[in-house]
Amino acid sequence: MKTNTKENKIGKIAKFVCSGGEGGNGHPKIYLTIGENELTINCPYCGKLFKKPS
Repeated sequence: MKTNTKENKIGKIAKFVCSGGEGGNGHPKIYLTIGENELTINCPYCGKLFKKPS
């Protein structure tokens, strides 16, 4: 899983990639974005919690 934090005009956002696991045990790869006013986001497929780096 990858993490990338970018500075935009509004503030910091964090982007994550989730595929639910290795090989055939996962789900389709999706991209998740945590906005400026949020601290966490859950993957809608597997429920994994992603937290914005401080």
